[in-house]
Amino acid sequence: MSNFISRRNVLLGAMGVVALGFLGKTLLKGGAVVRKFVPSAKIAGMPINQSTGVLIDWKARAQATYDVLFDFHAKGPNLPVIWLDTEKRNYNFDMFALPAYLGDYRQNPQHQGSHESLSGIGAVLGASLTGMDMRSYQGRDFVTEILGYHQQNGIAKVLLNQTEDSGSESSFWYMIYPNIAFYAVNSLYPSEPIFDGVSREIADQFLEMITHLKSIDGKLSFEFAGYSFLKKEGVDGSWKEPDSAAGVAWIFYMAYFRFQDKKYLDGAKIALNYLEKKTVDENPFYEVLLAYGVIAAARMNSQEKTNYDVGKLFSWIFDGFSNVRAGWGIVSDSWGVYEVHGLQGSTVDSGGYAFAFNSFNMVAALAPLPIYSPEYTQEIGKWLYNVALSARLFYPDQLPAENQSQPELMKDYGGGIAYEGLRKEWAFVYPYATADSRRSTWAATDLGIYGSGLVGVMSSLISSVESSGVMVFEISKTDFFPLTPTRVLLAYNPTKTTQSYQGKEIPSGGSVLF
Repeated sequence: MSNFISRRNVLLGAMGVVALGFLGKTLLKGGAVVRKFVPSAKIAGMPINQSTGVLIDWKARAQATYDVLFDFHAKGPNLPVIWLDTEKRNYNFDMFALPAYLGDYRQNPQHQGSHESLSGIGAVLGASLTGMDMRSYQGRDFVTEILGYHQQNGIAKVLLNQTEDSGSESSFWYMIYPNIAFYAVNSLYPSEPIFDGVSREIADQFLEMITHLKSIDGKLSFEFAGYSFLKKEGVDGSWKEPDSAAGVAWIFYMAYFRFQDKKYLDGAKIALNYLEKKTVDENPFYEVLLAYGVIAAARMNSQEKTNYDVGKLFSWIFDGFSNVRAGWGIVSDSWGVYEVHGLQGSTVDSGGYAFAFNSFNMVAALAPLPIYSPEYTQEIGKWLYNVALSARLFYPDQLPAENQSQPELMKDYGGGIAYEGLRKEWAFVYPYATADSRRSTWAATDLGIYGSGLVGVMSSLISSVESSGVMVFEISKTDFFPLTPTRVLLAYNPTKTTQSYQGKEIPSGGSVLF
């Protein structure tokens, strides 16, 4: 991926935006805006029950993934995936390293410090969600080692995607997301030494950042590609990433929940207020950060009595047209004989190009939404069901040889490493699992480590499939820094008839919270 993957930094140009007029319909009650909940048209169009979909054993898949990713002694082509970075660039300890792609030419033991936090922290997060204790796995403390991405002695005292700090990040999401992943890992290991101080420093750095993000007229603006900690100003590019406001809002609110310092709550409000002021037409969805703004807004509405338009944020992901990245959203379509519903990526590139990393991130961020906005129970249940069936298509062993760019890998790596993405069409083949890596001469394979490492999200959320066919999701699994440790289950009924679960009747296509 170097600093960018081509699909991430090549802006396809603005496309016509269809205003979702219904989102503008609000009621006034006692002077407050009361917004009418409107179901997602995209989710409504997804099947109640996929006729061609297959639910794979996600727990076995996750185990296969982490068995290969964390094996320093693995033998075979392009193995081991992992290596030891001995540079000690940011902390005085060695750290593990994982590349963006399997067989990455740019990121390997010959290029110390070249590895990415998207892959490394993502894999620790995914493995931890499955129940693996990454503080002592194979005798290593992988949790502490992710601090190697924290620039404690650098200009930008946050976690960056690589261990080197230039003081300027030309992409917001590459800068902000590693810190979201770090907070998520910290939620699973709340007593980890040093992490409290690092978490405060991250939030403080982003609080300072938003005071320097200014438009020409001096007003707060996230209409930049990235930010320079060195120059203390936004970085312009040929694209904009305004959903960075959503990413920092989530970090600020998690910091407020943890440390109860009002400045973090104020920061979260400043960032969400920025998105609140945008019209429906001004959809800021760029990569993955917007989903974290959805859950932050819903949680703040529930706990802080704010009144953010969660429906608008949610619709920007599922039903709108991105104003900054044409076609970026949720896929729901039939690609050849395969049903592909709920995956995230481009809906227009090759007719559609979904990505494992993005899809697993959407699930992690949005699965807990009904905990704070119960009106989304039906939406999230149906969507999670469809993702659980469709996401298998990222894996080599789940498609025929002619439907993937490297069929020779179908039986390799225990089935644990996924392709970076899935295209609707390539050379008249529908669908086609592939990546940007080999065509861009970045790696020897099209298998993406940065996406594969997050498979633990799927594995942990699927609690059970009942004999009745009811699918049960433990949506509290990715409710990071939860209000209470209580398990929250969501049961979805994909069958054609009403089913019962724990004494509650669930109609066909219905979802119920427990």
